[in-house]
Amino acid sequence: AQTRPPSCRTTPLINKYRTITNVCNNRRNPLLGASNTAFTRWLPAQYEDGISQPKGWDPKKMHNGALLPLVRLVSNRILSTADADIESDREFTFMLTIFGQWVDHDLTFTPFSPSIRSFSSGLDCDQSCEHSEPCFPIPAPPGDPRLKPGTCLPVFRSSPACGSGNTAYMFGGNPNVREQINSLTAFLDGGQVYGSEDGLAKELRDLTNDGGLLRVNNKFLDNGRELLPFTNVESKMCATRQKILNDTTLTEVPCFIAGDIRVDE
Repeated sequence: AQTRPPSCRTTPLINKYRTITNVCNNRRNPLLGASNTAFTRWLPAQYEDGISQPKGWDPKKMHNGALLPLVRLVSNRILSTADADIESDREFTFMLTIFGQWVDHDLTFTPFSPSIRSFSSGLDCDQSCEHSEPCFPIPAPPGDPRLKPGTCLPVFRSSPACGSGNTAYMFGGNPNVREQINSLTAFLDGGQVYGSEDGLAKELRDLTNDGGLLRVNNKFLDNGRELLPFTNVESKMCATRQKILNDTTLTEVPCFIAGDIRVDE
């Protein structure tokens, strides 16, 4: 991936405080675990074209002498579970799952492509079943219990790391193995609370005084307990009160903001 080497000598107070992005926290390797850098691979990539296309991009391509089954068909068969077959775990509660997600949101986040339309044709990824960057829809198999025949689940590919895959052309190089971006720091540092970028970290702080505390919600409380602040970005994703409660007079609640953008999950 193409990255500009950081200048650790000019970073303010680098000898006293760690950086929120983790850049320069390791002097010998200034980008070690830093946000917005490429993931490290433990195993070689397995792209269909050896460069960028995921397996299944060409549905007619043979793999080991056979066509790949539809992804949706595989998930339906493997994950199909009847209600009668579900048993409560005697050792772990659902809190284990939630805590696992909490930890994961401190370590990794792969951003999607900024476009939801095909780069070549302009087709809306939500409306098309065509495989065209960045659209990689999942077709419905025959007899799917939830999806109609001929329809697809819209899927958008992640953004490639700068200079990897076909983006190498922009830097005068030849295509190479596509890598994915981790927009978070790779350490357990509370990034889902405090952020992994300077701009967001400052936005989360109460800068009206020198206390350095995080901002809290100034409109609502949860039985006297402080809630997260609302984001200033307009989004209908969280505006669900009127629909759920079937009451158009209710005030919609905006999305919250925290160190990780998935906070509203």
